[in-house]
Amino acid sequence: MIALVISAIFWILFIVQERRGKEPLINTRLFANRAYLLQNVNMLLIQMAMTGVMVIMPFYLEMVKKIPAGNAGTILLTLPVGIILTAPLAGKILDVIGTKNRSSPALLSVRLPRSSSPPSRPRRA
Repeated sequence: MIALVISAIFWILFIVQERRGKEPLINTRLFANRAYLLQNVNMLLIQMAMTGVMVIMPFYLEMVKKIPAGNAGTILLTLPVGIILTAPLAGKILDVIGTKNRSSPALLSVRLPRSSSPPSRPRRA
């Protein structure tokens, strides 16, 4: 808890310093634009979810599913390989249709199927 308080204090000091500077590292006034703020919050949530999966999944695959470490690593490669293969195509599509408010529908399209699916039940051994 102390670390969170210290972190919040330093973030506030950082923002104050950035607003005073002639050439700030991050122009904090950009976050006054609602669309810019929402896009960044969406990307933060997406990255947090992906990081959470990539941190926890190896333990799940090895300890719960009893998959050998090498095979678990191969399974986990599907996410970054998928990103590598689809990113250029997604970039070209966004160049054509524009980037305004695209991450909100994308985030919803990932979340809605999960929220409408029935809760999973643990298997009996």
